[in-house]
Amino acid sequence: MKKPAFIITEVIFSLLLTASVSAIGVLVYDLNTNALHLNGVNPFTQQTAVITEESEKPSQEPSKASKAETSVESKASETEKQVSEPSAEESKEPAIQLRKEPENLQEQPAELEEALSLYGYTIEGFVLGDRLIWVDTTSSDNHSKAKIYCYQKSDNGYWWDVVGDKKALCEEAYIGENGSNFDPAPDSKITPGGIFTAGQGFYIGAKPDTAYPMFEITEDTYWVTDPDSQFYNQRVEGTDSKDWSKADHMITSDKSYRCGLTVNYNTAEPSSDKAAAVFIRCGNTPTEGSIAVPEDVMKTILHWLEEDSTVTVFINV
Repeated sequence: MKKPAFIITEVIFSLLLTASVSAIGVLVYDLNTNALHLNGVNPFTQQTAVITEESEKPSQEPSKASKAETSVESKASETEKQVSEPSAEESKEPAIQLRKEPENLQEQPAELEEALSLYGYTIEGFVLGDRLIWVDTTSSDNHSKAKIYCYQKSDNGYWWDVVGDKKALCEEAYIGENGSNFDPAPDSKITPGGIFTAGQGFYIGAKPDTAYPMFEITEDTYWVTDPDSQFYNQRVEGTDSKDWSKADHMITSDKSYRCGLTVNYNTAEPSSDKAAAVFIRCGNTPTEGSIAVPEDVMKTILHWLEEDSTVTVFINV
């Protein structure tokens, strides 16, 4: 049996320990087991700790081993963070690389010739200039989707695809909500089919890296879509001569018109019976009649075009 004096000493020792670690938790001395317990957990049989703001502050310089462990844990934590939360730079799609002109071209691309022949077209007779953008609306079961292929004319007159291996520059472009057809009516949400030329490019804010002729969209830029207007299917700067009831105020559609190309459909002598405002532009949803592609694809196309490029746009239906 323990002497009273020894018991008193143990109690005092227990009280002193309790006061000194109050920032960590409650220490209880069990006289039956002669063991210290932290918040009811035996610290010698289970490594459990309640860390408080005060206890996180180091009281002295950590050892080299501690530094190494901390460094490893920090790197592991950083790696885990990078995996679970990719940075803005990582989340961007990689830049699209176009190939250089193949050597010794001796024939026209068979897939393009075949697609053109279905409409009675030939490369030599209908494809103008030195650049061709093919919007293939027949490549998807979804009538509002298409693929984009780009071809360039070599010095010896043969065309070649700039991506290679007959791959599309854009595997998932969007066209009119109601598909594509020849000479669609205004407001039909149908993309016109046929062979056209591209007009000027356009942009909002910072100009894309291109030598191709571009115009900047400002607060005054409108594309008139009112068939009764004398300016139908034309770009107008300002409203001094406004005679239209509806027009596309292009700057208010920043995501769509951040950059793009005009398509010369129904522009030379605009007919009020045909659709208006057909562009190749940024976007990822079905359109009113334009062709929508991701922004990096659009910028790649613009960069690919040269100052004096004549661009043919082929939309098969």
